[in-house]
Amino acid sequence: MRFYKDTITLANLLYEVASDTEIFAPNLGDGTYYAVQSDSSSWSRLGSVVTGGTSATTINSDTVTLSFTNGGQTRFVNFLNYMYEKTRYRTFVQDNLTDKGIKIKVKTNPRPMPNAGNVRDTAMAKFIKNKSKLFIGVERKDSNFAFGWVQMTSGNSIRSSLPHIGTPRGLDSMGTRKLKPILKAQKAIKVAQHNNHLFGELLTLKFNIIASDVFVTNSGFGDLLYFDSTDIINNANNKTIRTIAATVDTMMTYWKKYPASPLYIGYDSIIHKINLAFADTMDTVSVSPLKIKGTKSVSSVRFLKKVSARTYEEEIIPYSPVLDPTSFVLHQNYPNPFNPTTVIPFTMFDDGYVSINLYNALGQVVMKIISNEFFVLGEQEIEFDASGLPTGVYYYRLFVNGNIRGATHKMILLK
Repeated sequence: MRFYKDTITLANLLYEVASDTEIFAPNLGDGTYYAVQSDSSSWSRLGSVVTGGTSATTINSDTVTLSFTNGGQTRFVNFLNYMYEKTRYRTFVQDNLTDKGIKIKVKTNPRPMPNAGNVRDTAMAKFIKNKSKLFIGVERKDSNFAFGWVQMTSGNSIRSSLPHIGTPRGLDSMGTRKLKPILKAQKAIKVAQHNNHLFGELLTLKFNIIASDVFVTNSGFGDLLYFDSTDIINNANNKTIRTIAATVDTMMTYWKKYPASPLYIGYDSIIHKINLAFADTMDTVSVSPLKIKGTKSVSSVRFLKKVSARTYEEEIIPYSPVLDPTSFVLHQNYPNPFNPTTVIPFTMFDDGYVSINLYNALGQVVMKIISNEFFVLGEQEIEFDASGLPTGVYYYRLFVNGNIRGATHKMILLK
């Protein structure tokens, strides 16, 4: 990425960076500046550009022009880089997934067109072959009487749980006459017991991801990147669809941490929009095995992009001590991934002095999140602010009275 002043010439080149996503230009005086993607031959456009975190512009070329009238300004310019993508996808909405599958006789000519019920049942049958389960929320077997989640193992469980139209919120309570908390695993949640539009949209989104993962629809849907240039401060920007689903899972189970939060309504709208993005008439590539034809290209959806893959290999902490899970329990942080704050819960089975250490992927201590602080018996939690740390994968451990307690957990900081 190159940054020029006044004209795009070598003489006026101010900065050149290897990153294809961000350039930082400090202390800019009055004038016109150009941010240029120097390896643009492999890309069709820059995509969405954010300057200073306050405005966004859709760019259809390899250059974005910035003009400043007040000298001494500093700007971060973030480029969402993506290739022109012709892959076509097919998604379903809540009402689709309530259909009853029809009987399809392979030898019948012409064959009847499968419906969404057939897609639902076929995709779930493939998905559970490996003993997988569709989760809404976060599975917390260690705290059955504190948290609730939903786990489904059949297309019929999805069908009986849709559609929802009620207020978007977490998995708080259920019942027809007398409400009771949603605790431990639920096989399904019927509308009459818990009417929650976000639950219905999240369930539909996770099904759309599964259908793509098991190749009933075109693969790769869950790894598309969400970025809405008309709303640059929303919490879903620059996250993959899969990550958005995981983020909302934490909000569903840990709803007490988000009382009356506008995030529920915000994510409800975003997920509904994603589910609608590739909804269209039904068409098939084949009936046996069932393969649904994609009807809309990624490039036709302004807020979804297929980005170039960036992979890395995580290194596991080499030291795994013998654990005593019956005494003290360190739980998974939430939300996870997070930016920049997260909550770390842990259970104390006796009073004691607590330390929580943070490690990098090499097993080196990055910092002490807390150091030798006194906590009493019971469920405890602390809030961790990682504003001073770079994006990355970290690990954390619990020490009580100087001894390692509980398992090591991984947290992901995404900035």
